[in-house]
Amino acid sequence: RYTERPIVAAAKLREGKFVILVNGSPSALILPTLFCENFECLDDYAGTAYFASFLRVLKYISFYLSIFLPGVFVCWAVYLPELLPPQLLFKIEAAEQATPLVILMLEIIREAGLRMPQTLGHSVSLIAALIIGDAAIAAGLMSTPVILTAAAASIAVFVTPSLYEVATVLRLV
Repeated sequence: RYTERPIVAAAKLREGKFVILVNGSPSALILPTLFCENFECLDDYAGTAYFASFLRVLKYISFYLSIFLPGVFVCWAVYLPELLPPQLLFKIEAAEQATPLVILMLEIIREAGLRMPQTLGHSVSLIAALIIGDAAIAAGLMSTPVILTAAAASIAVFVTPSLYEVATVLRLV
């Protein structure tokens, strides 16, 4: 786990962890790290315990939602179609194979937005996602539920930014 905040590094040192600092780098490497530490943040200690616990549960749910939602959607559409309402089933019948394509397309748009100048990046990625999503639905390549599922999974991964790489790879797998 990496941090750029001195207070986090100091807190981890007090917990008995190692902090590795490299000359010229603003980040500190914290070792060892547990999986559950990715769902903690410094703001959890500023509020009440109930609200911090609620936020942690929300982070866990978002992480697992970002990984499993596209797979569960495809599973329902292919293997358990009787669980879906008939109107929804007719809309997604031909498009369930496009879910990995949509996820990959959203990742490409996100990377393009990150590589552009910051003043343009967010606007271009948002407009690109809207235009490409609308064009894909209009062309009949994808259905609205497929786009909605992929977008929900892509947004849910931003709740735990330290696990973004892991969640993206697991989602595509």
